[in-house]
Amino acid sequence: MALSLKNRELEETARELAFVSGLSITEALLEGAKRELKRQKDLKAFKPTTTWERIQEIQREYAALPDREPRLTDDEILGYDEFGIPSK
Repeated sequence: MALSLKNRELEETARELAFVSGLSITEALLEGAKRELKRQKDLKAFKPTTTWERIQEIQREYAALPDREPRLTDDEILGYDEFGIPSK
């Protein structure tokens, strides 16, 4: 199956994309078309929400993240030991 590019800008952009990505022109165009198709489908599936709903969604996502380091007390953050003396 053949595809003829009759638009100079499209052809130049496709060649540049292929060169930069290290793919063939066919592969670069296929990857680009797949990404755009997914983006368009995602846009159609997007359910508009209110700002508050979005904030709550972000809060749930954040709360689900694992702790990366143990929780420090205020004194530990400030550098005080158990006697209230600066330890750092």
